[in-house]
Amino acid sequence: MENPIVTRKLLSRLSLILLGILVAVFALVGLLSVTRGTPVSIVLSADADQRPPSIAHESFARTLELFTGVHLEPGNEVTQLLDGDGTYPVLWQDLRSAQQSITVQMYY
Repeated sequence: MENPIVTRKLLSRLSLILLGILVAVFALVGLLSVTRGTPVSIVLSADADQRPPSIAHESFARTLELFTGVHLEPGNEVTQLLDGDGTYPVLWQDLRSAQQSITVQMYY
C-alpha cells in the first residue's frame, strides 16, 4: 500500500507541472495573437549582396507576400512600372480589359 503523503506530493507536483504547461501554452497563444498582422520591415536575402530579389528571381513572390500580405496565385503576373508615363497607360488598359479582378499596389 502506498503512503498517502507520497501520493499527495506526487499529485501536487504533477498538478504544478500541468499548470506550468497550460500557462506556457496560453502565453504562446497570446504572443502569437499580439504579433499577428505585424508588418514586415525587412526581409534578408540569401544572396551575398543582401538586396531584395528582382522580379525574375524565384524568391520574389514570397518576398512580396511577406511585405504586403498579398498571396500571389499561380498564373498571375507582376510588372514593374517606373513612372507616371510608364504606369498609367498600362494601368488604364489593364483595367479596361479585366475579366474578373485586378489587385493594384503602388508605392511612392
